[in-house]
Formats: sequence, structure tokens, C-alpha cells
Amino acid sequence: MESVNFEFLRPENELLANLGGLAEAVLHIDPGSALTRLRSFAEELTKAVYKEEVLPRMPQSSFYELVKNPVFEDCVSKSLIYQINFLR
Repeated sequence: MESVNFEFLRPENELLANLGGLAEAVLHIDPGSALTRLRSFAEELTKAVYKEEVLPRMPQSSFYELVKNPVFEDCVSKSLIYQINFLR
């Protein structure tokens, strides 16, 4: 789904662009559903950071464990962690 604010992500990560677009599409119709999609966006964004930065992780790590991992906290800004935790 094409989006207004997330389309710039499509060339590198179609999944993130689609999740963002879906959240935009339902925001005014179903805000709870939009929030659910943004939580999925935050989880996929976290996994993308791990992949891009080649950060070590356990294969079955939960979203919480990925965000709280010191290697992730050292790699991204505190404001991004705050925003991810807000959506989580």
C-alpha cells in the first residue's frame, strides 16, 4: 500500500513502507488498528537495525529483549528507543 510518510522506505524495505502505509490508511477509521500496525512497524524496524548493523541476537528473542539488549541501546539514539518503547 502506498503511503504519504513512509514511501521513502520502499526501495530498501518494502515491509516497513507497507506497514506505515496501512497505519496511515486506517488512522481516522480505526485508530486502534493503526496503533497495532505501528507497533508491528516498530518491531520490524528494530529487526532491520539488527540486520543492517549486524548486531548479535538470539534467534527467538522477543521484541522486548531486542529493544533492551545493550548492543542495540549502544547502536541507536535514546530518543529512538523511547519512541519504539512508546509503540511497544
